[in-house]
Amino acid sequence: MKEERLYNIDIFGLRNGKHDFAYEIDDRFFAAMQDSLVEKGTLKVNVALQKSENMIVMQFDIKGEITLLCDRSLEEFQFPIDAPNRLVFKFGESFKEVSDELIVLATGTATINLFQYIYEFIAVQVPFKKLHPKFELDDSEDDVLVYGEVHDYFDDEEETEDEADENKSSASSTSIEEPIDPRFAALLKLKNNNLQ
Repeated sequence: MKEERLYNIDIFGLRNGKHDFAYEIDDRFFAAMQDSLVEKGTLKVNVALQKSENMIVMQFDIKGEITLLCDRSLEEFQFPIDAPNRLVFKFGESFKEVSDELIVLATGTATINLFQYIYEFIAVQVPFKKLHPKFELDDSEDDVLVYGEVHDYFDDEEETEDEADENKSSASSTSIEEPIDPRFAALLKLKNNNLQ
């Protein structure tokens, strides 16, 4: 709770106009968040706040690095974050999140806490598949679905009727014929019947 209080902005005491706020984020920030996707990181957050009678507009500039665990090798690696974001707060009857960018504050709200918003802006930057940079080139090859094109391989190997006749005549012209397994002979007979 102590960490979260550092991100309170007293909007009641702010005059109309532009105000700038700066925050340094480290591991304590992520430790204060329950079930955090990120445990370590070093980031700088600059907030440009524009206050008027009816609304507050905040421009966030978040830059730095977070430490992620590679899904493949379980090695830690540094992942760069560059996350510009915008929030618009309007005053109304009660608190309501209208969209990702627009929030209605109850008239008379004295403070806005930015802790949760900053965390969410960082969390959405975390990739679904966390791969150490040394695997990035390999990963592009892993995404190819070889089995998706299996039918092409079989198409290439199918014989045309002319090729099948040619192969039969060349096989019969050889002097030594190897005995064929009866199971394969039945399959070959079926194949020959289908070709005719």
